[in-house]
Amino acid sequence: MRIKKRFKVGLALGGGGARGFAHIGVLKILTAHSIPIDLIVGTSMGAIVGATFCLNPDVNSLEEKLLGLAERPQLKRIENFFAQASEENSQKFIVQKLLSKIKDLYLWNLRAAKRWLIRTEPIMKLFEELFNNRDFSETLIPFACVAVDLNTASAVVIREGRILDAILASSSIPGVFAPFKRGDQLLSDGGILSTVPARQARILGADFVIGIDLNPTYVNRELLTGLDVMFQSDWIKARYLNKLSLKYCDLVIKPEIVNLSWSAFSQGRFCIQKGELETLRNIDTIKRSLAKKKRFYFLKKLLPISKGDIYVD
Repeated sequence: MRIKKRFKVGLALGGGGARGFAHIGVLKILTAHSIPIDLIVGTSMGAIVGATFCLNPDVNSLEEKLLGLAERPQLKRIENFFAQASEENSQKFIVQKLLSKIKDLYLWNLRAAKRWLIRTEPIMKLFEELFNNRDFSETLIPFACVAVDLNTASAVVIREGRILDAILASSSIPGVFAPFKRGDQLLSDGGILSTVPARQARILGADFVIGIDLNPTYVNRELLTGLDVMFQSDWIKARYLNKLSLKYCDLVIKPEIVNLSWSAFSQGRFCIQKGELETLRNIDTIKRSLAKKKRFYFLKKLLPISKGDIYVD
């Protein structure tokens, strides 16, 4: 039996902490230019932005809510915590650098004695205010988010249940926040495996996938300590996984904020502007690529299909 399937545009919103505010700028331009959005899949901060928008597809409301969230003391404390560490690491003199590395190593061991670097409860309260007890079934645009099951080392696409639980799972940065327990699953940040969840958007029915890539491009040239090597190794793995993810995109938008710290929540408005600018630069390309893909899609539908081919909505 042949079931009709309409052409669908999907957004794959990548993770990136505070850089994820750029997703708002992307959405502002896409909606202003009447680019259809038929489904959204998000990872980490991309899941937060995506869920908020899918519940209420109003970019002005989205911007107001999330910028307001960035002003809350819970996020300001996180920004100050990591900004201080970054400042300590940027000393100009060799002696100061060595002292800073020794201090970092001591603090690293001290913090490692704690279960998690940052308590989950204060952040959970922010998400509770944002999503309350809203369910996936309440979204006006189909939405899914991606987490990783630490027990099975596999990506988990969440499409049902409480949105709050899904967001907590998808944005639990490894080692920083506690993983989220869901039945037999122990879920953590989806960015571990799906930096830009384009493959998941494709599986869920998107014929044209726009990926928003917020992954850093910075390469650490001064590998002076074991920690430097560890972080650099992690970045190399993330970059490789990112390339695999982006192969599933028809078009990628990469705002010029990729080297901004993930914890720089005070830069939310700046990130939104960068998202707008980059999307505007690509809007003609988006329209041409979308029109071309649509023509190809409908041409395929006019051609005979082999027995067993099924199109589902």
